[in-house]
Amino acid sequence: MNQLCSDPPTTPQPAPRWPDLRELTLQTRRDDEDLGHAIDELRFQVMALEEILAAPWPRVLLLLARLRSDLRASVRHSEGAGFAERRLNAIGTGWLARPGAPR
Repeated sequence: MNQLCSDPPTTPQPAPRWPDLRELTLQTRRDDEDLGHAIDELRFQVMALEEILAAPWPRVLLLLARLRSDLRASVRHSEGAGFAERRLNAIGTGWLARPGAPR
């Protein structure tokens, strides 16, 4: 019972459409801008921690209280089960880039 199966002929699939150079350039610029915003937020967060570490003793308490207040305010209106989940939801929203944020 050695039978050859003949498959019906298949129609050729169209090649994937690659964006033209203008579309690719615009998408690259958008991605670069988004990455720049994320890096800026990370830089502000690191600077806030560095300021706490470099501050003299009485000022450390003030800076810790300010950071704690800013962190709590950043997650106040976010959805999530706990602080960590709400914080992950709030990180990408540009909270630290808002006017009046710690610099």
